[in-house]
Amino acid sequence: MPEKIMDFVRLYMEKKVSLSALRRKEEYDIPLPAIREGILNAICHRDYSIGGSDNKLDIFLDRIEITSPGTLPIGITIRDLGEGISEVRNRLIVTILREAGYIEQLGTGIMRIKEACKKMALPEPKFEETSNFFKATIFRTQFTLFFPPLFAPHAL
Repeated sequence: MPEKIMDFVRLYMEKKVSLSALRRKEEYDIPLPAIREGILNAICHRDYSIGGSDNKLDIFLDRIEITSPGTLPIGITIRDLGEGISEVRNRLIVTILREAGYIEQLGTGIMRIKEACKKMALPEPKFEETSNFFKATIFRTQFTLFFPPLFAPHAL
């Protein structure tokens, strides 16, 4: 499932292709590992007891926002997340994703997102908690207006 979401996201991203030492290198305007981590975090840490709301992926000209129903567990702050402190809300989902090879190590998602953005000299991602949602915003440095071949809204 994460592959299909990433395929959808790639439709809306700008890709630069360069040749170096006879090798083709593709680079997107937002690091794919950061988006992948954000999507996996939303799936793993969502509060599934909140009905009528889905994980949401919004793609804008200057950023991508990944929003998940639910707030952080009691005692965990956004600052804690950046330091690798986390609490597993959905153990079964985490176990399945880990065994399927999607998750490598617990408590490193936010740090991986920040590091991937830093490597591309992007603005630091923004993480925020509202009354009932958690949102990760990953910024682009440059953007151009283009229209993908199709548009189809997808829930995560």
